[in-house]
Amino acid sequence: MDIANDNNKNLISNSFGFYLYELLGADYSGVYISSFELKRIAERLGFDVKLADNHKIFGEILKTAKHEGRTAEALEPIKELFNARIAVYDELSARFPKAADRVEEWQIKAKRALRKIENAIKEAKNESIS
Repeated sequence: MDIANDNNKNLISNSFGFYLYELLGADYSGVYISSFELKRIAERLGFDVKLADNHKIFGEILKTAKHEGRTAEALEPIKELFNARIAVYDELSARFPKAADRVEEWQIKAKRALRKIENAIKEAKNESIS
């Protein structure tokens, strides 16, 4: 799935794969998310997950959240994490102008991924209303 393609629909309903492989893949999303960060997010949500690789932890968070009708709530900390990384990238770009070209690639990827997360949150909220 192409992260630049904003036409993907039903991301939550039909494709956990997007989140597992594109959000957790720094080469796609521009952001590295550690298993420890995901474990903290799970704990914050009150989910009991074992420390494992990123994909397993994130998959467990999303499955548990969907089962409990809390998908939008579970994606909010991921959104916060991406916003924090984008702020760091913006600061790096401003403080180190010679690195701006390299950092810009991360910014673009992270902002695209953030739009996907925001769309998924809206979608999850709409599913819970219907």
